[in-house]
Amino acid sequence: MWTFPRLLAAASSLLALVGATPAPAAPVEGPRSSSAPATVGSSIRTVELPAQTDTWVMNRTYTSSQSGSTHLGVGTYDGSHVARSFVHFTTAQFTGRRIASARLRLHNYESLTCAGSAIRVAPAQASWSSSTLTWANQPAVDNTRSVATTAAYGYTGCSSAYVYFDVTSTVQRWADGYPNYGLRIAADEETTTTSWRRYRSANYASGDVALEPHLEVTYLPISSSATQFQINPGHSAAQTGESIAPPLRLLWHRQNNLQPYAGSSQGQAPLIVGDLVFSLELQYQATVLSARRLADGSSLWQRVFPLDGYGWGSLAYAGGRLFALHQSRVTAVSPDTGSVLWNSGVYLSTGGLGAATASIVVTGSQAFDAATGRELRRASIGDQWVYGGTLLDDAWYVRSTEHTRRYSLSTGEVVWEQPPAPLSSSEDPVVANGSYAIHTEYANDVNRMYVRRSADGVLVRTLSGSVPPALMNTTAFIGDGRSVSAVDLTTGAKRWSRTDLPEALAMSPVVANGHVYVATGEWDSGPSHLYVLREDTGAVAWSTAAPVPGCGFSLFFSYGNRLPSIAVAGRRVIVPMQCGIAVYGPA
Repeated sequence: MWTFPRLLAAASSLLALVGATPAPAAPVEGPRSSSAPATVGSSIRTVELPAQTDTWVMNRTYTSSQSGSTHLGVGTYDGSHVARSFVHFTTAQFTGRRIASARLRLHNYESLTCAGSAIRVAPAQASWSSSTLTWANQPAVDNTRSVATTAAYGYTGCSSAYVYFDVTSTVQRWADGYPNYGLRIAADEETTTTSWRRYRSANYASGDVALEPHLEVTYLPISSSATQFQINPGHSAAQTGESIAPPLRLLWHRQNNLQPYAGSSQGQAPLIVGDLVFSLELQYQATVLSARRLADGSSLWQRVFPLDGYGWGSLAYAGGRLFALHQSRVTAVSPDTGSVLWNSGVYLSTGGLGAATASIVVTGSQAFDAATGRELRRASIGDQWVYGGTLLDDAWYVRSTEHTRRYSLSTGEVVWEQPPAPLSSSEDPVVANGSYAIHTEYANDVNRMYVRRSADGVLVRTLSGSVPPALMNTTAFIGDGRSVSAVDLTTGAKRWSRTDLPEALAMSPVVANGHVYVATGEWDSGPSHLYVLREDTGAVAWSTAAPVPGCGFSLFFSYGNRLPSIAVAGRRVIVPMQCGIAVYGPA
């Protein structure tokens, strides 16, 4: 294990580049193009997608693809000729989004009755081509996700109109990364003439394009705000707006094998901004900053910060800038290209980036102008080493070798000061519900968690904990070695406790949508696991082993260094590994 004196000796570094119900006849108006990206950070949005392709086939007479037809046939008009239709939409733009609603819109202009039998839409389970589809090779469908309607129009007494099918669950699965093979439209009763329908197809070019098949999708865009270590400015690890829930599945993982920087490696807290995920890997002779697409892990760019010893670092984002703390410097880079915007020296700090706004970025003991890197304020710490800092509004909490202090960022004045416990190191303070300031300290296998009133620093209670806790309101989810507990900070009462984890906690827990995410591992690259526990009882809701043998989930490497941590956003769970990152989504 690296010692603190050796870390101090490596404190200088050199920066280098290296369903369905009938609806009114008038459709909802919306953009027709499916190629425009969603506006990151905007409010809930509805778009209309035209069909990329469609066709129909029949069991007799028209057994080959009718992709050039101006209509889509479904059901039977005589009891023996049976038609089925297929339609496909390009939905890649919804990857990682939460789908509020999705419906298929078809214009029904011909039926043989106004009291029709059911027409069912179901997702196809294999790929097909509108040029080669036949009745004999049509793909199977997933009827467990099908929806149906008996609506029938285009007959005497029921003039042509739009028909809608609620396909929200299917589109959500596509957004979660499952293959999109399109939709099949077929009749439940294919021998009765009440099933016959004709809908306008994507080839109805001579008419109103609004009559062609469309997919109407209302979705929640991924926020442009960053989701990273401890998730929010108070570092409380509470993600209240996320809908993901177990079971999960591995979507992708990436390993860093850079040369000549290979060797001992440790992934730090990933940071999610819109459709991108940024990660910082600490290696023996370099800190590696990587940008990847959240959807598939494809690389956008990498930047290498060489150094002369094992480093520390963390990430923050605000105002269109990505900030990387790497050992003794903080660097602002463009999130799109990785190009350096500015870099500044960090004074006696081994902590993480406390916070970032459009105007200010805060390390453990310094505040910099986010646009220029000019130092705006420095905490009055003398020659003390700073282990961590947290900024919540104007309250700036700083933990150094001799004090735990709360400063006013605007004035620089000390609001309160408390001496440290007689332990050798600490982590970034964590602020719970604006009421408590919590920091962990450790030495010689002794771990303590100090809970102080954020208003005056008075010690409320001392708990046992080896990593910063996750907090939901006034409940702390505390990791201590191979155990996890839920503790009421107000009373100190323990709500539940698990002591059966097979390995020690490898990083701080995270709370999202009623679940606690915990990663465990061993220093010797042995077994490593991700556990999803129920927030109310601690019961295991889901678990999995690390995806790469010999490359477990990243163990904390501390001495004041920002701990690795899980990030949860965009219906994704991102876990740092000792050699990269792993990304999970809904099963």
